[in-house]
Amino acid sequence: MGLIPAVVADNDFSEHAMPAMSDTSAENKSRAQSRVRRSFATVDYDEALRRARAMIPFLKEHAAAQEKATHMTDEVLAAFHENGLFRYMQPKYWGGMELPYVSMVELNYILAQGDASAAWTFTNLGGHHRLLTLWPTNRLGLDWQYGHVSEVFDEMRHTMPSIAGIT
Repeated sequence: MGLIPAVVADNDFSEHAMPAMSDTSAENKSRAQSRVRRSFATVDYDEALRRARAMIPFLKEHAAAQEKATHMTDEVLAAFHENGLFRYMQPKYWGGMELPYVSMVELNYILAQGDASAAWTFTNLGGHHRLLTLWPTNRLGLDWQYGHVSEVFDEMRHTMPSIAGIT
């Protein structure tokens, strides 16, 4: 059993990508799959903080519209996808930044300077990318077999240095 299965190493998730929301149009599927295929694995902590700071004026500009809509607007959602910040906790082998846990607080703090509600939503949505690593691999279309949960974490430590000290 290899540490990184071919489907992950090749960054081709077209067969494993979930459709975006309830829109099943070909254009939306294509957009969703191209987002999934993009890798932000080379984005380090400092670059992620820079990207978050760059979002502050944009978030301020869109705060009233989001408040009125009572949810994150399509424009703000698209901006977070485009700059890759949603993938701050996602493992690098899945195209994420795999930032340390402190980034959850630091990025939220920075983004809240633009719009606290958007920062809160960002933190919750972005955290789901890390949760993907905890799902049973057979549900993700991967053929991994483990005898005990400790084997999962042993393997994850090889590909995610940020969790090396977690037992």
